[in-house]
Amino acid sequence: MLVYVVNTLFLFIMSLEDIKKQKISINLFIIFFLINLIAGVYYFGFDAIVAFFSTFILCLILSIGMGGGDVKVISALAMTMPIPTFYYIPIHALMILFLSMCFASIYYIYLIIFRKRSIKEIMTLKIPFLPFILLSYMVVGI
Repeated sequence: MLVYVVNTLFLFIMSLEDIKKQKISINLFIIFFLINLIAGVYYFGFDAIVAFFSTFILCLILSIGMGGGDVKVISALAMTMPIPTFYYIPIHALMILFLSMCFASIYYIYLIIFRKRSIKEIMTLKIPFLPFILLSYMVVGI
C-alpha cells in the first residue's frame, strides 16, 4: 500500500513536469527507480529484475509514440508488480500500458471532435503520455 501511494505521488510530480517541459527529470526518475527496485526486490526477489527487463524490452518494441521516459517509467513500475506474468511480462504492467494507450486515444478523439483539429494536425502534436500512465496506474492499482 505504501509503495502504491509513493508511486502515485512520484507519477503525479513527473506528470506535471512532463506536461510543462515534455521531459522527465533524471534525478527524480532515479529516485523513483531506486524506490521501486528496493521494494520490488524486497517483496518479489529476482522476479522484480526479470519483470523490469522484460517490460523494458516490450515497451521498446511497442514504443511508437512513446518517449524514452515513458518506457522507463512503465518498466520501473513493473518491478513492484511482477506476479502474475504472461511470458515473463507482468500482466499488471501490460494493463497499464494498454489502458494508457486507450486513455490517450480517447483524448485524441476528444481533440478531433470537440476541438475541431484535423487528423494531420493531431499526428504532429506532442502530447505528454505520463498523465495517462498515472491515470492507468491508479485504475489498475485499485
